[in-house]
Amino acid sequence: MKSQLIFNVLKIKTEKIKYNLTVTAEELEITNLDLVGPVQLTFELYRNANAIILSGVIDFTIRLVCSNCLKIFEQKFSEHVYQEYIKGKEPIKNYFQQLEDIDFDREYYDSDFINLTGIMRDTIELAIPLAPWCSPDCKGIEEHTE
Repeated sequence: MKSQLIFNVLKIKTEKIKYNLTVTAEELEITNLDLVGPVQLTFELYRNANAIILSGVIDFTIRLVCSNCLKIFEQKFSEHVYQEYIKGKEPIKNYFQQLEDIDFDREYYDSDFINLTGIMRDTIELAIPLAPWCSPDCKGIEEHTE
């Protein structure tokens, strides 16, 4: 099956092209999260000098367990995604060279295709709180034992 998240960079022009895609957890290679329904991807791809720019929003709903009361609940997310794809090999930083903010928004490619699966999956996984609460005023387990 050909992924709808693989793009031929030779066909990406300077004018912004907007995409609205609906993808599944399987297409994003997400196996460790309980996504509720499909994921909605709304993004633009365009060429800016020697870079391909991805900018957009990922909307999804996930089923979580409250770390305070252990109740299962669903939470909606709308996460911004931004990535620059630069043709060539990633420059090697020496041990003492400090990473800059832009280094976290860049990825390098050396073929005629870029695959957006990784950045979309990573954005979703990094949005999930480490200790989710079902509500800001959750009373915890005591609330359910009274």
